[in-house]
Amino acid sequence: MTDFFLFIFLILILSINIFIFMGFIGFFTGAVSGAPFVPTGSKTVEKMIRFANIKASEKVYDLGCGDGRIVFEASRLGANAVGIEISFPVYWFALLRKKIFKEKGEIRRGSLWDVDISDADVIFVYLLPKMMKRFSELKISTLQKGTRIISHGFELPGYTPVEIIAREGSQGRILKYIV
Repeated sequence: MTDFFLFIFLILILSINIFIFMGFIGFFTGAVSGAPFVPTGSKTVEKMIRFANIKASEKVYDLGCGDGRIVFEASRLGANAVGIEISFPVYWFALLRKKIFKEKGEIRRGSLWDVDISDADVIFVYLLPKMMKRFSELKISTLQKGTRIISHGFELPGYTPVEIIAREGSQGRILKYIV
């Protein structure tokens, strides 16, 4: 019987190590492609959602959606929300969260650079400055007039925010752009 418990214990330890390793892979995949996975606090998510002024049936994208919390919150307001996540472990976690909590919204695995977001009414982004510049150069021209972009922390080069919420602590600013 002791061998059985030892076997179960070793399987558990192995599973935990695999999960930690996958987390590192997910973190670095995100960091290389735009930004690392850093979960946004629930109060900040609420502020971002209110700041975006989302209306029912609007098309909302969260580029680099992480665990999907913004997508799920926007869906609760009746938006057609889609999250794009490149990191497989983080994407898998978002799908698991969606299934367990029976959330609405769509989670897609892929690169934000390969997704057509031209039908967006609202876009949420958390990208490092170099990627914000690339986003500005490659994606803004494809958007319809009046699209609202909510950036958590980083400015969109070449554009002036119409409104800024200054945050205390380490969460940075929330910037709203209308293109």
